[in-house]
Amino acid sequence: MRTANVRPVGPRNQVTLPKEALELFKIHPHDLIAFVYTKEGILIKPVTVVDRDASFAEDDLDEIERSIRQQVNAGDFTEFSSSKKAVSFLKGKK
Repeated sequence: MRTANVRPVGPRNQVTLPKEALELFKIHPHDLIAFVYTKEGILIKPVTVVDRDASFAEDDLDEIERSIRQQVNAGDFTEFSSSKKAVSFLKGKK
């Protein structure tokens, strides 16, 4: 990935993100972004907040896990060697 855009930190500690980055990652005004600190520097990534009521409850996750175990034990699953192959398979199911 290209990293040629260099921007100054303004007097109020603000940085303007390049238009190219905003378009590439579909970031719009008022979107939320996270700052992840790594050995190499700061990773800036868009994030989505999920309401707790809209997320899975622990019972739901337990049921999903039981269902997955049953499918695996029955041999009722498809294994993929890459995410591209999985996406291709799922698109074929549409």
